Amino acid sequence: MNKPFYFKPHFFTLLLTTCVFLSCSSSDDVEDTPETDPEPGANELSWDGQIYKLNDGIFIDYGVSDEGYQVEIGLTDAMLIRVIDGDDQELQPDENGIEYLMGFILSSSSAIEFTIGEYTFSNTEELGTSTFTADWLIDRTNNNEFEDPGDFTLSALNGTMTISGTLPDLIISFDLSMGQKNLKGNFSHSLQYFDQRD
Repeated sequence: MNKPFYFKPHFFTLLLTTCVFLSCSSSDDVEDTPETDPEPGANELSWDGQIYKLNDGIFIDYGVSDEGYQVEIGLTDAMLIRVIDGDDQELQPDENGIEYLMGFILSSSSAIEFTIGEYTFSNTEELGTSTFTADWLIDRTNNNEFEDPGDFTLSALNGTMTISGTLPDLIISFDLSMGQKNLKGNFSHSLQYFDQRD
């Protein structure tokens, strides 16, 4: 499988802003108890006790491959602007920049078109199934990439994803296990569509 678009700054040019994290500590005499994460509303993501707004998204259509029908979806806080230069196209955030990105790679085995419905997390494609992998990315170095040691990247270990609607107006919900913590979200904006089919 190709490298995800969100690790390709030459395709998805990101003018990132610094993301500041606030941490809190508990006193020694109080036992730590996990807090329930808030439920995300429309166009929101809930992670580690905080709500993150999802303002825009991208849908990259790779079409049919040996692994099934392949697409990538990226959801972000940024408002994305499509820039066209001849045959080349890319997305850039507006003047407010971008802080975080939720990236999905979806595969529908044996399908000949994008599949609406439920996707199950899996690192391997299975015949007749719709599967996905997911990464939660936050830039801390403000350098247009998500790959630096100082950046925050976490991959899902399990979960489900449900998609309805009609392209580009998809309704997306996801509930992911990221190890010790869960990540949930909803998205219902129109996605910016990129056709990368052969």
